[in-house]
Amino acid sequence: MLIIRFILFFAAFVIMLYPVWGLIEPTSYLNELVETFPFAKGASDAQVQKSSLILLLPNAIISIALVLIAKFISNPSTYNFAYIAATLLVFFPILQSVGDIFIGSVLS
Repeated sequence: MLIIRFILFFAAFVIMLYPVWGLIEPTSYLNELVETFPFAKGASDAQVQKSSLILLLPNAIISIALVLIAKFISNPSTYNFAYIAATLLVFFPILQSVGDIFIGSVLS
């Protein structure tokens, strides 16, 4: 169980740091955005950085859910962590869609 918790914590850490790459090095992160938003080929560094900031919210939600799942694995007698993680995972696709809409408006 310790390995599973470590993997979940590590995944949460990596998922949370991924958009920070866009804040630090926007020119190389633009290639990642172009894969999802093909019309963003000529985006400026400021647009890429704003898009990265928007991506922090959905990534934070999924990271928190992973941490809560790891906490539930360490203490399975209480379901509070599992309930909160499940609720976050239900709202994640909605937040991701809203984030994609805002990113599309920033990049256009």
